[in-house]
Amino acid sequence: MTVGEAGRGTVVRGDSGASYEIPAEAAFVGGEALVYRARCVDDGRPVAVKVAQLPLPAGAGLQEQARWLQRWSAHPVAGPALVPVWDQGTWEDRPFLVMDWLPATLDRWVEGRNLAERLSVAAALLRAVERLHEAGAVHGDIKPGNVAVGEEGAVLLLDPAVPGQDTLTPGFAAPERLAGRRAEAAADRYALAATLWWLLADEPPARVRRPGAGQALARRLSAAGLPAGVAEALDALLRAPAWRRRSLVPLRQALAGAPVARSRPARVLMAGVVLVAMVLVGLVLGSRSPAVPPCPAGFTADQGACVHPDGRRLRYVAPGRFRAGDPGPRPGDAVPHPVRLTRGFWLGEVEVTQALWATLDPSDPVATRRQVLGEGLDTVCAEWHGHDLRGPDRPVVCVSWLEVVAWLDALSLRDGLRPVYRRETAADGQVRVTWDPDADGWRLPTEAEWEWAARGGRTADLGPEPVCVRANTRDLRAPEHWGSEAPCDDGHAVLAPVGRLAPNGLGLVDMQGNALEWVWDVYGDHARRALRDPTGPLVGPWRVMRGGSWNHVPRGPWARYAQAPDEHSFVVGFRVARTAR
Repeated sequence: MTVGEAGRGTVVRGDSGASYEIPAEAAFVGGEALVYRARCVDDGRPVAVKVAQLPLPAGAGLQEQARWLQRWSAHPVAGPALVPVWDQGTWEDRPFLVMDWLPATLDRWVEGRNLAERLSVAAALLRAVERLHEAGAVHGDIKPGNVAVGEEGAVLLLDPAVPGQDTLTPGFAAPERLAGRRAEAAADRYALAATLWWLLADEPPARVRRPGAGQALARRLSAAGLPAGVAEALDALLRAPAWRRRSLVPLRQALAGAPVARSRPARVLMAGVVLVAMVLVGLVLGSRSPAVPPCPAGFTADQGACVHPDGRRLRYVAPGRFRAGDPGPRPGDAVPHPVRLTRGFWLGEVEVTQALWATLDPSDPVATRRQVLGEGLDTVCAEWHGHDLRGPDRPVVCVSWLEVVAWLDALSLRDGLRPVYRRETAADGQVRVTWDPDADGWRLPTEAEWEWAARGGRTADLGPEPVCVRANTRDLRAPEHWGSEAPCDDGHAVLAPVGRLAPNGLGLVDMQGNALEWVWDVYGDHARRALRDPTGPLVGPWRVMRGGSWNHVPRGPWARYAQAPDEHSFVVGFRVARTAR
């Protein structure tokens, strides 16, 4: 819907209610759609608005693609591999999607890049494809134009081939796809290998069929001091159908020997100086013992925790400053950014258990629900490969974000507190939730609060010890094997009773494992500027989940995922928070 004109641009409104100012000229012109570098009127952030060239129903393929992306972008594993769709709508009878604005696709990014930089992006692209396959999804049309490259080499996949549509690109499509077979993971592996061949060899992937092509690429990589085994792995994927039906492990192992590209040494040096300064400040701040307020009414002090008769245990998290996000060379959507939290808060020592949930809602979601896995598959929440997920002392999972905020308001009323959340049902049937920051009731932590707490209230990372020492994650005990388990043993195959592993520096347990945890924020890009008490974007189709779970490989305290607020999963739970006063 067009709602007005702003300067030379047109303002359109998405289904979420947010408005976007679209410029007069498109940034990219594709065969089926135009892509504009637009601006979200509500918060000023740049977004990509992809508009179908043809009106409905000819442009309905874009809506099918939106549904595909929205379903898989919400998946805890596949989500980090795909460009997220924040909104959609119709402009002059043509459907449009609203996505992250990313600087370039791979075919534009590659110009002027050296081999080391290209190999770093190759490794990021391989991991994105692996994530997609681990989740059970298939892209179907991997090629340079469908790979978005952000700052610091972050990679996201664009424009999947929607099931039922025969989208493919000659030169990058596997022979079996050209022969009419449907898209499968093996065909994705061929397309990935063809894309990486194009990226590293500076020639079309069809040239791999000439004699000695693999040796020529190996010599090119060796001359640049890079692992020549990458050429052998690519050559095998492109030539041998049986090879690409297996996995990408040999290619991943070959890429693992590649050095990380450092194209801006001055920035790297400055980052080191800033890191040293942050560590020194952290040591000074860490040497002080912040005053801990008295326990909330109804709780009693017990060895650093506040304990309620119903078993709830709280830990105090003091205000502080830290650099949120992934400090690695390819941070993805966890972009590093400074955060200042000005108010302390209480946080549950462990995740809310199935027993505590039952005190307000006897429906027993773990025992009675099913979750959708995608592609028409679903499973019960109660067990996984014969392992029981039920138990009063295990985290409650299979609860949606909307159910959680309603449960927290019920807990506030039971404790004689003012509920935090207000829920309204709009004309389109969507439930809108607002937060009263002055209310004294129970709530979810914000994304920034959660990460500060997960770091143990420390400005630096959590140290060199593996995450699986302090978190129940996917490791050698996994009841089924994807080939991506962590090389450690936390003692639990699936969902574990709360509090069984080591606490962090604040006494909080299971922050990075057992169950992913809902937080307040709408899922969106992290700002690159300093933020004070951030609460996330105003609108968007997904809410953020933080941490890790029994079915996730270990990741750092910056790990973030997205899911629709009305969906549930047997890897997602929550813990209570409350502003300290």
